[in-house]
Amino acid sequence: MLSWNPRKLIGLTLCIAAWAAAARAQVPEASRLGRVQGEVLSVGKNEILLSTSYGPFTIRIETGTEFRRVPAQGPFLKNAVTSTVDEISIADKLLVVGEVYPIYKLVRGRSLFVIPQVEISRRNVREAEIWDERGVSGKVTAVNLEKNLVTIKIRNLANYSTLDIQLQPNTIVKRYTPLSAKYADAITGRIVDIRTGDVLRALGSRPGVNTFNAEIVVTGAFRTTVGRVVSVSDTTGELILEDIRTRQYVTVVCGPDADLRRLSVSQQLVVPAAQLGRPRSVDSIFYRSPQVGVRDIRIGDTVAVSSARLASPTRISAINLLVGVEYLFPPRPAGSIGSAQVTTGDWSGLPGFDYADFP
Repeated sequence: MLSWNPRKLIGLTLCIAAWAAAARAQVPEASRLGRVQGEVLSVGKNEILLSTSYGPFTIRIETGTEFRRVPAQGPFLKNAVTSTVDEISIADKLLVVGEVYPIYKLVRGRSLFVIPQVEISRRNVREAEIWDERGVSGKVTAVNLEKNLVTIKIRNLANYSTLDIQLQPNTIVKRYTPLSAKYADAITGRIVDIRTGDVLRALGSRPGVNTFNAEIVVTGAFRTTVGRVVSVSDTTGELILEDIRTRQYVTVVCGPDADLRRLSVSQQLVVPAAQLGRPRSVDSIFYRSPQVGVRDIRIGDTVAVSSARLASPTRISAINLLVGVEYLFPPRPAGSIGSAQVTTGDWSGLPGFDYADFP
């Protein structure tokens, strides 16, 4: 007669349970066909770590995974060409189609579409040049729905001016989302969505000194906070500023989508020329400055932060952050000669900075 040792039976049960758990770990449950996209953090032989708006995802490379490279100029899937995993680099943009396991932050990739960061940088330089030549940016002061006319106030480093933006029947109108200043995230908008106080960028031509015929208009509700850094945490990605205008402390959250840059020496040299009558907007200077991380920001630095207008004034999420803005507005004596105090007028409403990302 066959008999079972209770201890052996328990051991066998535990072994079966462990084997089942290992099998589940290799092929997680609750999968669905879908896609994720983001920026490449690291590339291995069999997997890629991707930074997404939902946190980091591991992209598992299977035997039949297909790789396609998409050009930054004209980024349409129909323009994709065959590629390999060896052509994927850190900071590249990646769209992954495959079996998505949200709980495990895992994707078994079927098709991977990559836009190289090098190409994106080249495209951005070309487009920045176009917007420098044919673009304007400012703050909305009036909206005339009957005439399809929007008036903006432009502040350069030297002075203020006003400009009437004329929308045509074929003008493309877009609206930045509250938490993004990226043109790629902008949604279709209408002139009725534009409000006084919005920031506006337009591409087009000037038929007259005070009139601008717009081909593309992008608007959004942003604000700029300027202050000196009193605390930095690379672990949490947060800064604490002393607001130059209100003297209150403001916590700045620098999430994965925040664009942090430091004013370069070459851009500092632009300021004297601008003050002598050849103005350049701060957003133009911003996108020509090198990117930095939270770890590169120091206590005592003066920074300008672009954030959603409706956010709490004492805790904001950075959209764009520029370090070293004291070079744009050198402190002027307030009161007696020799005073080191910075006047509010030097800092409020930094021109162009919060006018977001160019298309």
